[in-house]
Amino acid sequence: MPWVTSNSGGSGYAWSGLNTYNQHAAKITLPSSCAVITLRVVAAGYNTGTVNARCALWNVGGSALAQSSTFSMADGSESTQYTYERSITPEVLSSGDYWVGLYRDPSESHIFQTTSGSGDGYRKTNTSGFPSISTMSGYNTDSNDEPTVGAFYIVAPSAPNSQSVSRNSDTSQTVSWNRTASSDDPYYTQYVERWDNVTGSWYVIYTNTSDYTSTGSNSYTDTTTVANRYYRYRIRAWNNAGYSSYAYTDYINTTPAAPSNVVGTRSGSSIIITWTDNSTNEDGFQIARRGSNDGGDTWSSWDYATLSDVGIGVTTKTDTSPSHSTMQYAVRAKETAQTLYSSYVWSNEVVVLSAPDAPTGLSPDGGVFEASEAKEFLWNHNPTDNTDQTQFSLQYKVSGGSYPGTPQVDEEVQTEESYEFAGSTFTNGNTYVYQVKTWGEYATGSDWSDEATFKCVTRPVGTITDPSAVANYNYSELTVEWTYTQAESEDQKTYLCNLYDSGDSLLESKQVNSVVTSGSSGTCTFTTALENETNYKVTLQVQEDNGLWSTETEVEFTTEFLQPTKPSISLALNEDSGSIDITITNPEVVTEYQQDSTQDTYIDNDNSTTNYNDNGQLQLEDDTTGGTTIKRILLDFDLSSFIGKTIVDAQLTLFRKTALTPGINSAVNYITTSWDETTVTHGTAPTLDGTDYDDHTHAAGDSESWDVTDLVTDVADETITDYEGMAIVATTTDGSTDEFYDSTITDNEPALLIEIAPENADTDHNLLYRSVNGGDWELVTSEEIPPNTTVTDYIPNIGGNNNYYAQAVSDTPSTNNSYESDLDVEMVGMFFINGGNGFEDYVRLVGDISISEAINRSETIKQFAGRTYPVKYQGNSKVQQLSFSADCPITKYDDLVDILESIGDIFYRDWRGRWFYALLSGSKFDKKDNLAYQFSTNITRLNNNNGS
Repeated sequence: MPWVTSNSGGSGYAWSGLNTYNQHAAKITLPSSCAVITLRVVAAGYNTGTVNARCALWNVGGSALAQSSTFSMADGSESTQYTYERSITPEVLSSGDYWVGLYRDPSESHIFQTTSGSGDGYRKTNTSGFPSISTMSGYNTDSNDEPTVGAFYIVAPSAPNSQSVSRNSDTSQTVSWNRTASSDDPYYTQYVERWDNVTGSWYVIYTNTSDYTSTGSNSYTDTTTVANRYYRYRIRAWNNAGYSSYAYTDYINTTPAAPSNVVGTRSGSSIIITWTDNSTNEDGFQIARRGSNDGGDTWSSWDYATLSDVGIGVTTKTDTSPSHSTMQYAVRAKETAQTLYSSYVWSNEVVVLSAPDAPTGLSPDGGVFEASEAKEFLWNHNPTDNTDQTQFSLQYKVSGGSYPGTPQVDEEVQTEESYEFAGSTFTNGNTYVYQVKTWGEYATGSDWSDEATFKCVTRPVGTITDPSAVANYNYSELTVEWTYTQAESEDQKTYLCNLYDSGDSLLESKQVNSVVTSGSSGTCTFTTALENETNYKVTLQVQEDNGLWSTETEVEFTTEFLQPTKPSISLALNEDSGSIDITITNPEVVTEYQQDSTQDTYIDNDNSTTNYNDNGQLQLEDDTTGGTTIKRILLDFDLSSFIGKTIVDAQLTLFRKTALTPGINSAVNYITTSWDETTVTHGTAPTLDGTDYDDHTHAAGDSESWDVTDLVTDVADETITDYEGMAIVATTTDGSTDEFYDSTITDNEPALLIEIAPENADTDHNLLYRSVNGGDWELVTSEEIPPNTTVTDYIPNIGGNNNYYAQAVSDTPSTNNSYESDLDVEMVGMFFINGGNGFEDYVRLVGDISISEAINRSETIKQFAGRTYPVKYQGNSKVQQLSFSADCPITKYDDLVDILESIGDIFYRDWRGRWFYALLSGSKFDKKDNLAYQFSTNITRLNNNNGS
């Protein structure tokens, strides 16, 4: 063992009080870099008592480096001493001088330590608390008194040898090596590292921490390798003195990755094979081939020898002499060091040059087109050697005729499988036959294709005549009318009519087969209800009998139609019959209104401060030629309710008090400032607009009228916004006076008769809708209900809520709904069975009512072959059955029998809210007394109308 000591034992003991010191040391010399792991001292306890001590290591400068754990020294003497070896935390040191010794607990007994006369010892009093250790700085030298000490050390391990790696599989490689350890250079830890060609880095894959102090073999199996790599391993050892050098294995491979994208491409008489190299460790590639002379139905065996291998990184190979008309190739990567190969990857099938098959898929075929328009002809080139079309020929003839000697399009060089004939190449009214042949890269072309046919006709024309774009459409139901023409007098076969909203969203489309002869008209009615004052677009295409469509034509139009007046309804319950009477009121359409003046007076220039409101007359005069008399009539009519209305006519009428004075002319001006009939005078007269409305000569009679249509129109459309009334002004100067109004004459007040354009359509009929307990709305009767009519609902719910609204319908047709009105009915204890036309027949059942109820679903039984028992299926429809027993009055017997025997629906109602169409079965009458029968029946619900 590599012990280094300061004294071999010595023979003399000259302590000179050495035992009074607490730290004792001797010098050792380390020959090389190493790791000290054990310290040795020879010493004994002094006389009696235990001495606790520690071994210690100092450097030459006196600084403490390491110490052992505490141990107890046995009693001894200068002649009786003991050897103590204690491990320390390994201390890595370079070569040179160091101190080794021990120190004791200052509070305990002294120690004896051997000395010799051949070397110096060192001592120092340690006053620190044990087990602290201090430096040897300030030590004393004991000449020729050297304690016996020693240190055991180890050096760095030597490298492993006999390293190797062997392949188990792509995912398993075994690494082996031989240790070269000894006690002087032990192996404390062994490391196995791996390198691969993809990362290019070394990394530790295995660590062995067992201590070895002798030679021996080791191995490790790496199970983390993958295919398509080559690897190398290295091993080294470690102890506290350092690492050994690396021991490297040879390289080892795993199976290379298969290539991809193996493609064979014809190049003249040769075939070029290309592929993608996916391997990282191949030595090259092997190429095999096989061939077929029948298009791939039969293949030769794979030939692995004809095509030589290629080297690393090469991704192409040319077969200069293919053996068959169709060839296929396979490529694999190889790795020769471990004789590894990827799987073969097949290429596509490569066909040698040959004539194509006849074209197919000719278009048009059986179709029709307009001869004046250019037309594209299409076909499919069908190569047998995968070569694209290089040229084509096309020939055509009139059906029943002959092809020309040279095709009309002869060996046209073109790769596109189409050809466009210019417009007017063909003639409308003729049927044609044509053929196509094509060439690939082979010198000979295909055979002619099968014949295809087409017909040329003039494109039909559909012209929308209604609606027109210049007028508003006055109906909510759209009917499109058009005229159809076609040059060859072919009939219209189909039309396509579309309705769009203003945002070009399709609302409804109708494509209908409808025969119309050329020169006649067609119609199409949409079900979509048009909204009022809304923009729409309608488009039309027509198709003639051979299938040729017209170009699309369109018309944009705006709806403008009147709605009927909003109806109102009132409800009344008839408890005897359990019915509800619904009275529908349809207000009349009013277009004529009479406005009486709200203020009327006149003013007189000759009496400019006089108010004439109370004198009972209206006077008019202009006497500026003979004097200053000017009289004007002021009238006020409230026109605010006419704003926004369309004025058809407006007549202002005043009634005379005295006979007409001939020769007076007058006009109407409108007043622009406010005034009050009770205070106004000529001196405070309001301002008049200067426009004269209906300046005319007065006519004899009891009254005088002015046409103020323009004035009222200007107020209605708010052209005039400062209207405060009307003034009648004389426009002649002959001094005549006309008195118009006497307040004592009843109904002769100034009147304004205004006629407006209708704002509503007349109601043609009504429809009545009902909802029970918040369920869906449904028609009470499908019959049209005349205006202002009372309708009876014979089957309302008698144990819940009944809600109604009426819908007025005009001739347009257009609609307007009433407000909803509802009625809660609670006829406690009542049961009704209704039948007959409109369920007008009814029987109310009273008395001792007994009901049992069962709910189930419809069931069917089916027998299947091979099964002993039939299979039962349950349907989706729920069936509710009531077993019903009640009293039927004798007087109602015949009525109930009529209901039971009638052909048609029966309706059942009771006060608990059950309300449904029903089927009665097993009905029976037992006479109870002279007043009633005991009536019993089974009631089956047919469908549920109230959603409960």
